[in-house]
Amino acid sequence: MKNFLQLLDNKRLTNIAIGVFALWIFAQIIAIAYFWGKPQNADHAAYMAIAMDCFANGEWYPMSKHIYSNYIWAPGLINFLILQLKLFGTFNTNMIFNLLMNIGMVAEIYVIGRKFFNNNTATIAVLFWCLLISNTMITPIVSTELPFVFFALSSFVLCLYPKYWTLILAGIALALGNWIRPLALFYLVAIVLYMLLRKYKWQYFISFFVAILFSVLIIGKSTENKIGYFVYQSTTSGFNLIMAANDEANGPIQVSVFSDSTKIGWIENSKDLTFAEKDKIWKERSVEWIKHHSVKFSTLFVKKVIALFVHDSWAWGSLTEYFQKNSIRNYLDGKVSKSDIIVPQIIKYILSLSYYLLLLFFVYALWVYRGKWWTFKKWFTPKGILIFFIIIAVVGTCIFPNFPRYHYPMMFAIVLIAAYGAEYFIERKVKQTP
Repeated sequence: MKNFLQLLDNKRLTNIAIGVFALWIFAQIIAIAYFWGKPQNADHAAYMAIAMDCFANGEWYPMSKHIYSNYIWAPGLINFLILQLKLFGTFNTNMIFNLLMNIGMVAEIYVIGRKFFNNNTATIAVLFWCLLISNTMITPIVSTELPFVFFALSSFVLCLYPKYWTLILAGIALALGNWIRPLALFYLVAIVLYMLLRKYKWQYFISFFVAILFSVLIIGKSTENKIGYFVYQSTTSGFNLIMAANDEANGPIQVSVFSDSTKIGWIENSKDLTFAEKDKIWKERSVEWIKHHSVKFSTLFVKKVIALFVHDSWAWGSLTEYFQKNSIRNYLDGKVSKSDIIVPQIIKYILSLSYYLLLLFFVYALWVYRGKWWTFKKWFTPKGILIFFIIIAVVGTCIFPNFPRYHYPMMFAIVLIAAYGAEYFIERKVKQTP
């Protein structure tokens, strides 16, 4: 036993990580080959349909007709898909780009691990990342999650090395990530805290924020020239918030609130209103409901947090029609019976075993290092910034309806903290084993 633990405590750990990393890449190549050319489901199919429509009309997204949509949706991703159609004539190349970005994120996690912790923690973090089923099966999916996290995490890593050019690139990367999925604020807070902690020169702050501002202006003005609206990110906040702020709200996505005139999300003349007008109406109704039902809205947070972390096989479910059909959401909507969802749910939890082990090490790390973190002073450390990032990401995410895949943007920090706990566990067992 001691020899085994010592094996994980020396340079051979790197060789194990390299082997697992190579197998992980191979598994993704197999997944790409299997799903190459196959239809996508749910949101992923919708992104492709919008991109194909824009491409057929010789335009970028959004087009004028999208002004009367419910919202502008993932413009960065959809325009990237249009670009792929222009260059390669197919969406299949998106899988290749996903593979490259996924590999890039492993390098970024390793860099952060070495910078914030040490080489062993960084190596264990790579192992954990590669063992998560979602990080293997996400590659074939046309999703916002992977490219968003790649650009946001790239911004984070670039800011660890204070030079004017790295901070300018970091600002551009963060704006591009936000163009894909509007969650960059979580990363921005963590980045600014790190820069303050390391006492960066004020010129570096200016370089970073000016790069963000110019990138947002370019994206927004380009869209304004096309449709008359300054849009630099998705405008889904009102649509999502109303699904979390209504009498029937129970945590997950709830499209039934838009079904008829008796529902809070129903807008009588919806087809005649722009996405901006509808977004404003939904936000106003949501805020008004929350004012009168603040207790219920707050108590739903507990349920949402559980739903957020319940499993990690969401990517597998997104690829397979069987899992899409026999989902919890369809069961709650009365579309399938209880017996239909038993087997797919069991499979989901089995596929998430490595994820549950990861969460155990994460909780273990918080416990054993509680004396180093649970004081005000200790929050202002690199490790404390990761914890703070997770907290604000969870709280920000749980304002809206929840789904297991929404935990993906915060997984890099969870993996690093869990690796920190695993390293402590290994060292402790080595010392205790005769």
